[in-house]
Amino acid sequence: RIINLLQYINYAHYYLLVSVIFYYIAKKNIKIFTNILCPIIVLLIYSYYYQTNGSLAGIAWKNELIVRNGIWRAMAGLCVGCIVYNVYLYFTNNKQETRNNYREYL
Repeated sequence: RIINLLQYINYAHYYLLVSVIFYYIAKKNIKIFTNILCPIIVLLIYSYYYQTNGSLAGIAWKNELIVRNGIWRAMAGLCVGCIVYNVYLYFTNNKQETRNNYREYL
């Protein structure tokens, strides 16, 4: 039970570490980060883990490519969050235009 608790605490550390790195990258050029880097990172990391493990669950304690797998998983998770937020901004900024296009489609 204590090991499970430590696993969740480590995930928090992974997300904090990766968010600092991503903040620096996104501050340089946010459009390249959200439109190019994030989808590539998500596809590479999630497809690799799905092919090697068969699922995305329980992969935090192994070491892979010098760092723990939890860091790679945190990178992919934060990238998914950035992509979803970017899509949200797109649809809220173009809400009226999207509604008009949908009406024309019907």
